[in-house]
Amino acid sequence: MTAYDAQGQIFIGVECLTRAYEGVGWAWVHRFFNLPVVRPLANSLYPVVARNRYRMPQWPIAWIFESAARRAAERAARRSARCTQEHCELDDHDIRS
Repeated sequence: MTAYDAQGQIFIGVECLTRAYEGVGWAWVHRFFNLPVVRPLANSLYPVVARNRYRMPQWPIAWIFESAARRAAERAARRSARCTQEHCELDDHDIRS
């Protein structure tokens, strides 16, 4: 997987994936994969997982992402409910996520 950011910087493999998650509000994925023990392992496993992704069972992946997407949508709905045309009231947790 390859992507470019607005400045033209290229991201490949795990870095591309984690930047994409960070872009949709899942910054914890980026932080997790940047841990010193996790990053080298993820970089080693990424090509194998990418080549064999269609052979892997889909239900665990679907369950994980469905749950995470539902939580993100609920969080966005709560934030949206606190907004008016003038301003939004955010707490510290909203700013960090």
